[in-house]
This record gives sequence, C-alpha cells and structure tokens, in this order.
Amino acid sequence: ALFDRLDTLVGLFALGERPTGSSDPYGLRRDARAILKIIIDGEIPCNLELAISRVAGQYEKQGTVVEPSTSSQLLEFINERFYQLLRSEQNFPDSHVKAVLNFHGADPLTALQRLNWLADWQDRAGLDSVVTAAQRIINILAEDSISSSPEPELFADPAEVELWKTLNNLRPRLLEALEEDSPRTVLAVIKELVGPINNYFDSVMVNCQELDLQNNRKATLSAVEELFNWIADFSEL
Repeated sequence: ALFDRLDTLVGLFALGERPTGSSDPYGLRRDARAILKIIIDGEIPCNLELAISRVAGQYEKQGTVVEPSTSSQLLEFINERFYQLLRSEQNFPDSHVKAVLNFHGADPLTALQRLNWLADWQDRAGLDSVVTAAQRIINILAEDSISSSPEPELFADPAEVELWKTLNNLRPRLLEALEEDSPRTVLAVIKELVGPINNYFDSVMVNCQELDLQNNRKATLSAVEELFNWIADFSEL
C-alpha cells in the first residue's frame, strides 16, 4: 500500500501533474497523507528519500526519467502534508515541528520520536539552557559552510581544549542514547555541553583576526553543532 501510493506520486510528479492551489484531480495530497499514516500507524521504519529514489529508479528502467529536482519536490510535498498532520491532529507546537522536519522530515518515525522528546523536555524545564547554548553556536556560524575538522594543535585557550574533549567524550554516549531511544539520557548527555560552550564563548574570540585560528574555531563549533542537529534544528526553537 505504501509503495503503491509512492509509485503514483513519483509517476505523476515526473509527468508534471502536481497539485496547484485547490486543484488536486488525482488526489495526490490524499496519497501523501496516506503514506504518512501507514508509516506512523504501522510503525514502519522508512526513509522517504531513499524510497522515492528506489521508485524513481524503477521508472527510469522503463524509460521515464525522474530528475533529482522532481524527487526533492515530491519529498517537500510530503513534508508539507506531514507538517499539517503534526500541527492539526497531534497539536505539536509550530516551532517544534519545523525544528524536527528541517532535519528529519524524510524519516517520519524519527521525526515523531524527536517531537515527543522535545515535548517531554519542555515539560521538565530542561530545554532552555540547551537551546540557548545551541543558538549561540548557530548564530556565530550563520551561513558558513564548514567542511574541515578542527586541528587541536591550533587551540590557544584552555576553553577550546575543554570543549573539544567534552565533545569527543559525549559523541559516542549520545549516539548510544539515540539508538536506545532514551530521551532522558539524550537530554542529560547534551546538557553536559552547556557549561563548556558557555565557557568557550566567555573566553574565546571566534572571529579573531588570525584567519587560521578563526577557521579552526568555527570548525570546532561546527562539530559541536552536528550533535545538536542529530536531535533537531535548534535555530527554530
């Protein structure tokens, strides 16, 4: 049932037959919603990006080219239905839904899991300090695209060493907690970054004049940001 609907969506999107405004003659919005309900209600692990790619591959074997942009547009279309479902039926806060879908929209079960975690953490008043720390990093990195890893030999301040050691200590523990679906442990682990992050910003000038130091510091912060991104897009919270 899941792939039957994906087959319909991929084929019609490839032919340019997409809903516009209130017009949806083929019921594609209904199919997208059904896909999400099948995954969620059946608790079916499914990466929609990969599933769309596999269906597109079958079309291409039959001579119908599905452009990468078409697959991206289809995933965005399904995510729009997912956003509406999460807001209207499950009443998750708008900011939480956006934060989760930005990074986990292709994996509905993971997205729902992260939303439940955020709700639980907010109720326990354990989220504010984490959000503040994450946003300090997000704001200073802004639109910078950092692909390199930091070089520890360039660390010039003890706060840099502290943050780097904390990060490397927490990464495997966080991965384990994520795999075990242990939200309290995830929060406890991620909160251990808050102190070192605040110390870092109190002691270190990230945008210093020495370009090699500046790039190295941004690479460190980018590595820390990656851990937050495993949970959600904290810029939305």
